[in-house]
Amino acid sequence: MSQSRGFTLFNIKNFKFDDEYIFIPDGIGTCLIVLVSKGKILKKIAGIDVFYEMLRSSGKLNLKLFFLGARDEVIKRAYANAIDKFNAKVVGYNHGYFDSHEEETIVDKINLLSPDVLFVGLGCPKQEEFIDKYKDKLNVKLIVAVGGSFDVLAERVKRAPRWMISLGLEWLYRVMVEPVRIKRLKKVLIFVARSILNF
Repeated sequence: MSQSRGFTLFNIKNFKFDDEYIFIPDGIGTCLIVLVSKGKILKKIAGIDVFYEMLRSSGKLNLKLFFLGARDEVIKRAYANAIDKFNAKVVGYNHGYFDSHEEETIVDKINLLSPDVLFVGLGCPKQEEFIDKYKDKLNVKLIVAVGGSFDVLAERVKRAPRWMISLGLEWLYRVMVEPVRIKRLKKVLIFVARSILNF
C-alpha cells in the first residue's frame, strides 16, 4: 500500500497537513481485505498512477518535488524523465543506497531545497521507517512512499499489459518478470489472511 502524510492532488499548497497516514488501495489484496471484512468494494488505485498524476500536477501548481530512492543511475534517469515527460518541477534527488549515518545529511539536503513534496522509494519497510523517523524533521508539506515507482519512471521496469492491470493481475505479471517476488508474495498472502481474520 502506498502511504502518505496527508494527501491531496490539487490543493497541496493550501492544505493543512498533520501526522495522519492515508493508505491508497494500490493492491488487489487491500481491496480483498475490505471486501471480505467490510462488504465494501474498493476500486484499486495503482500507486504509480497517483505518482504520475502528482508529477503532472506539480508543474501546473508550481509544486517543488524531491526524489529519494533507487540506485544512482536509476534516480538520475527518473529525474530526467519527470522533467522531460511530465514537466515536473523536481528540485533535487538522492539515491537510496545510503547508510544510517548519512541520513541526517540527506535530511539537511532536502530541507535546504525546501520541496513541497518528498517522494520516498526505498522499498518496504525501509521507506516507512525513514518517513516515521524523520517526518517531524523534514521541512516538507507532504511525504509519499512510492515503492518501486522510480524504476518505472526511469523505464527500467515495465508495467503489466493493460488487460492484466484491468483484471487486477498486475501482481502476477511482476512475479513472472521478477520470480524473486514469489517470496514476497507469500508474505502478502499471510498479511491478507491475518488482516481478514483480525477484523
